[in-house]
Amino acid sequence: LEEGATEELAGLRAAHADKAAALGAAREQLGKAAARNQELTREMENALGLADVKLHQVRRELEEATRAAEEQKAEQQQASWDAVDRLNTQVKRLQQKFNQAHEICEEQEKEINRLTRALDEVDSRRQEAVGVGMELCEQMQELQVRSTTYGQLVGGRWQRDRTATFCQLCELDFSLTRRRHHCRCCGGIFCAACSPHFEKLASSKRPVRVCSGCLETVVADARRDA
Repeated sequence: LEEGATEELAGLRAAHADKAAALGAAREQLGKAAARNQELTREMENALGLADVKLHQVRRELEEATRAAEEQKAEQQQASWDAVDRLNTQVKRLQQKFNQAHEICEEQEKEINRLTRALDEVDSRRQEAVGVGMELCEQMQELQVRSTTYGQLVGGRWQRDRTATFCQLCELDFSLTRRRHHCRCCGGIFCAACSPHFEKLASSKRPVRVCSGCLETVVADARRDA
């Protein structure tokens, strides 16, 4: 009996030793797992730390970029306002210059109108003086013709330039190229083609212009006097 108990006790001890060995192995594996778990935890913490640092860095860069963009936007807006102010100033200056130029133009236009009126008045006086001078010349010429022997052939008067618009012989209108010429015999007005003759009259010391119509009379009288 004692021997059986001894064997049973040895068996129990052997089983206990096996269980203790298994428990030691389990504890060793548990220690390794705990160590691995701690290592993984540290790695995760390190990764989280790095991610947090990176996140802070990205946030800081984003804030800096946002602040720089806002500053640039503010600068651009201020530059735009400054440009608008400069343009408004230039527009005001141009408007002032335009108003000044307009006033100057109005003053010059008034001065031109005044000078035009003065010139018109001077021209009117000049024309009046020319008319008076022509009237006097015509009167003098008429008096000279009346003093001649043959001055009574056309109504007894010197025909005035403004009363003749065409030649009395060919009846062609006078123009810039077809000029008026007085016959010193009859006082009428003819073109150069119809009054090409120059003869001495009783009242003239040198040959004077006579028309073709008076030529025969002048020549006949000259022959008779001779």
